[in-house]
Amino acid sequence: MSLHFARKSNAEELLIDSKFRRQWAKLHKSCPWGTVFQDLDYISLWHRNYKERAELILIYETAESGELIGLFPLSRCLDTGKLTIAGGCHSEYQTWLATEENGDAFAEEALKRLKTEFPKGRLQLMFLAPNTPLNWLKGEWADRIRLQNVPRPLVNLDERNTSVASLKKRGNKSRMNQLKRLGEVEYSELKCADEFSEVFDDIEVNSHLRLSALHNVRCKTDADRKSLHEDLMRETDLIYPTLLKVGKNIASAQVCIRNKDEMLLCLTSMSPFYAKQSPSKLHLLMLGQELAKTDYKNFDLSPGNGYKARFATETLNAHTLTIFFRRSDYLAHKTRRKLVGFTRENLDRFHIQKSSVYKLADRLMHKVSRVKFKTIPKTILKNLGRRIYQHKECRMYSFDIRKIASLENPDLMKTDSTVDLLKYRPVEGWQETTSQFHQKVLRNFENGIHSYTLSDGEKLLHYGWLIERQEISKVFEVNQEFALPKNSAVLFDYFTHPDARGKGLFQKSILQGLKDAAKIEGTKQVFIGVMAENAASRHVIEKLGFRYEGSLFEETKFGKVRKWQNWEPEFPKEPRKTPLQESYST
Repeated sequence: MSLHFARKSNAEELLIDSKFRRQWAKLHKSCPWGTVFQDLDYISLWHRNYKERAELILIYETAESGELIGLFPLSRCLDTGKLTIAGGCHSEYQTWLATEENGDAFAEEALKRLKTEFPKGRLQLMFLAPNTPLNWLKGEWADRIRLQNVPRPLVNLDERNTSVASLKKRGNKSRMNQLKRLGEVEYSELKCADEFSEVFDDIEVNSHLRLSALHNVRCKTDADRKSLHEDLMRETDLIYPTLLKVGKNIASAQVCIRNKDEMLLCLTSMSPFYAKQSPSKLHLLMLGQELAKTDYKNFDLSPGNGYKARFATETLNAHTLTIFFRRSDYLAHKTRRKLVGFTRENLDRFHIQKSSVYKLADRLMHKVSRVKFKTIPKTILKNLGRRIYQHKECRMYSFDIRKIASLENPDLMKTDSTVDLLKYRPVEGWQETTSQFHQKVLRNFENGIHSYTLSDGEKLLHYGWLIERQEISKVFEVNQEFALPKNSAVLFDYFTHPDARGKGLFQKSILQGLKDAAKIEGTKQVFIGVMAENAASRHVIEKLGFRYEGSLFEETKFGKVRKWQNWEPEFPKEPRKTPLQESYST
């Protein structure tokens, strides 16, 4: 038996060598643990799209007869030098191919060779393909690996499948009826690459927004990812994308990939505008119902915790495996893990959630990164001064919607653009972190609040918000609620990036919001608030014809806080909406 190592042009030549391709296909078909992500066509299309960013590495073993009995497709990032499985993050299940009797021996020898070529490297397999042989871990690699269990939720596509019964439950029927009142509900499978290409950007944007908001993960736009999926759709039968639409709008998208006798969920996306009706949940149940009519054995929801467990009819184990080529790297990693474990134990002891700590750390880093050390003494004195005495006033203005005809409509801002909102990055210390802002975006869209944005393609230059109907609002700058007349709209939370100030964006955004508010049936007045010391914003608001209605005050004297209003309409006894934490820092 002979072990071979090929990279760059040598590996690329093997990809197009007819004999090697036949042997690869044969080995993949016979390997009990091989998945679609080690398939020749899949790796070839991935390499076609990513060859400018990652070099292909093939470690393979042949028997004396010349037959291929082991193959490890890998890649190395040209920018960072990081080793990964060929396919990278797109390969949900990662492993090597080998004959059944050679699985452990080949893995051990292949990693030895990899260690020789990249002595300072490491390799992470996330997630290991089910049934991957692991007996080799007991050998010389035992003190250089980290193996971690991860749940693998499955929906069995047999008599255990509960998708049909779940769709008939009262709560899900109610959600479906709510969606139907918003438009015609349609479940469909995308059949061609052009259809898939048209909606791919929208699917990714909604997915990235939720990842940022819920998991504090920032995803970069990856044009190669889109082209890879288009090629897979056009040249293979591996991709299985489905949509749940309300009218012409995509409420949910689920992109699956055919993995031998299973269907694997790879990409899920939900529109924030329909979040109250949980379209992603309904979509998954409908998908489970449709797949039960096929010959697939399981619907694999992909490894992970969280919502997936609620849909699973069976949960198996999957693994993540990290292999360290230097023992010193492993020991350093092990020490860090012990510290993390110790911290988690203490957090659990005091009932502190890990996510809360991450959010606090993110906020702290955001603040610290914007601190100018020479201003620290001044800031400390200023904050102490506020404890002794501080007077804040939020001025409330109204606009009679009947005057709207006399105003221009610049029509400059985009409305409800998740693409623009994803470009938000805080530039001032008082601003929310990116994750906090995107949490607010999801919350606002879910509550039917509209955004007005302008970007330059790279960063968010301006944003503002419109509430169609509001009866009670809460201004956090002065920590007070105030009541509004019925059929009132509210403009709030405006911000312009320093690079775009002095161009009239605040005024143009307000004008566009007023024009849209005038189209809302029954709307009589539009309200906006501004802190009294913000003279520039007050000038714009008053110039546009807003009428001053009154103010909300908060005064601090030696730590004691007093609040009052000089405009005090009666509060509704049973408000229809939960008070929103609105910012009037325009």
